[in-house]
Amino acid sequence: MLKKTKILIVDDSSFIRSTLKKILTTENTEVIGEAIDGKNGVELNKKLKPDVVLLDVEMPVMNGLEALKEIMKTRPCPVIMFSTLISDGADTTIKALELGACDFVSKKSSLTTMNNLKEEILEKVKHITHNSNIINQIKRRSMLQNQKAKTKQTESLQKQRYGKGGFKINNVSGKERFFSRNIGVMAIGISTGGPAALMQILPGLPANYPIPILIAQHMPPFFTKSLADRLDGKCEMHVKEAETGDVLKAGNIYIAEGGKHMVLKNRNTISITEQPEDALYKPCVDVLFDSVAKYYKNKALFSILTGMGKDGTESLKKFGIYSYVITQTIDSCIATGMPESVTESKLADEIYDLDDMANAYKSFFDL
Repeated sequence: MLKKTKILIVDDSSFIRSTLKKILTTENTEVIGEAIDGKNGVELNKKLKPDVVLLDVEMPVMNGLEALKEIMKTRPCPVIMFSTLISDGADTTIKALELGACDFVSKKSSLTTMNNLKEEILEKVKHITHNSNIINQIKRRSMLQNQKAKTKQTESLQKQRYGKGGFKINNVSGKERFFSRNIGVMAIGISTGGPAALMQILPGLPANYPIPILIAQHMPPFFTKSLADRLDGKCEMHVKEAETGDVLKAGNIYIAEGGKHMVLKNRNTISITEQPEDALYKPCVDVLFDSVAKYYKNKALFSILTGMGKDGTESLKKFGIYSYVITQTIDSCIATGMPESVTESKLADEIYDLDDMANAYKSFFDL
C-alpha cells in the first residue's frame, strides 16, 4: 500500500481550511496540520514535516511570501500557493513562484466553487509529490540561498557562460540548423514551473535580440500581466502582456493574456481571441504554434519548456517538416509532460538544461 501524502494547510480562513481538509482527505492524501497564519505555518512545517504545504498569500502576523522565505530557509519542501484572482494577489503569487513555490491555485469564495477545484488541487499535489526533480531543485535552491558567497560565485559563473565561446550545440535530430538571416520569430510554450524558468532564461537575452518572442504560458487572467511586468523589470528585452494590434518588433517579448489565446492576425500583428472556445488550455500553445507556422513556416523557432500535459505537440506534428524545435531536458523541468511529449514524438531538434537555454536561444545569432 502506498504511503499517504502528508499535507499542511496554512490559511487564516477557517472556511478555507475546513473545505481544503475535506477535499484533501482521500485514500492517497491526508491533512496532518492546519495553521492560522504564516508564523504558525513555519513552525508546524518544521514540527510535522509535511510532504506538501498549501500556503495562503494574504494572512495576518506573517504573510504567505514571508512564510515561504522562512520555509525555504528552515525546512525546504514543496509549496503550492493559494491566491485570489485580483491584481495584488497575482503580483505576490508571481513573486512566490520566483522564490521557489512549485505552483499555485486560485482561491474561490464559496463551497461549490472550491469543490470544483478538487480535481486541480489533487492533481497538482499528486504531481508534486511524485516528482523527484521538484524535491531536488528545492533542496538545491535552498542550499544556494543559505550560502550567499556560493550564490554570488554561481551567478558570476553563469554570466561568463553567456559569452560566444564554449557553448556546445546539442543537436539530437540531425536536422540542419536554421540560418539566422532566415529566422523571423520564436514561439515558446510553457506551463507548470514556467514563471521561475522564464525568470532564469529571459534575463540572459540581450536588448538587441534580433527577433520577437511570443510566449504562451498556462495561467489565468491577471497573473500573466503580473508575470510580464515582473519580467520586464529584470530583462534587457522589453516584456509585455500582448494586446490585439501589437506589432511584432525585434527585442520584444509578448506574453499571451491569461484565459485567452494569442494568435497572429498577419505576419506582423498580434490578435487576442477567445477562439477556439473548446481548447483545453487558455492560452493554448497549439493555437499559438499553429498561427506562427501559418505565417512563418520554416522561418520560426519553436521551444517547449517545463509543463504538465502535451500542449504544443499536436501543432509540431502537423508542421514538423518546417519547424525547428528546442526543448528543455526532463531532469531540469518542474513538470516533465510537455517536453517529454515532444521528445517522445521525435520532434525535438535540440535539447538543453534550463541553465543553458538562454545560450541556446542566443547561439542562433552568434550573440
